[in-house]
Amino acid sequence: MQRGRPGEKKSGPSFFVQASVVAWGVGGRGPDTNLPSTGARCTFCPGMAKHLEFKHGGQKQFVTLAAHDRSPILIDLVPLILQSWNEVCEKTGMELTAWVVLPDHLHVIIDVNFNSVNLLAHSFKLASGHLFHTNQVSGRKTLWETHAWNQELTSMEDMERHIDFVHYNPVKHGLEKAPWDYLHSSFCEFVEHGY
Repeated sequence: MQRGRPGEKKSGPSFFVQASVVAWGVGGRGPDTNLPSTGARCTFCPGMAKHLEFKHGGQKQFVTLAAHDRSPILIDLVPLILQSWNEVCEKTGMELTAWVVLPDHLHVIIDVNFNSVNLLAHSFKLASGHLFHTNQVSGRKTLWETHAWNQELTSMEDMERHIDFVHYNPVKHGLEKAPWDYLHSSFCEFVEHGY
């Protein structure tokens, strides 16, 4: 299982991952990365450090949420989406391990911290829907499909496979040729931490 660019050293799964907010501006993907410049950069939310470790008992969940009618509107909403996940994290103790936002759906790996995954997905939809309508992003009435798909991760290997799936999903959908070229995922944090 390969992470990062070919030839980069993998230090293993014991590192801290931070949930990020995409800050639009000039420059590369971050000051400490050797990722190619793409016109945007990843910035990190202070106090959101997360230890990547596997916890048994249904704590790690892979969740997929789709935009209503699979409308390709989510890319313009990435800052709103990440702000909403951060709000849910702060209120519930949930931890966001990995994420990707695609035009019409998103995938996250979360540590539910003894919360109901359905309650967390509902809380996220409420928070993002509120921000969506408050900012009058569009005339749409509904942002998300009513249901979410989730899968319990059963081992560290299972979690690593799903992290790879999350980060390579933009390549699978033909949005980029390599995961480090896609702006709207946690891939850059994983590379920065040597994973």
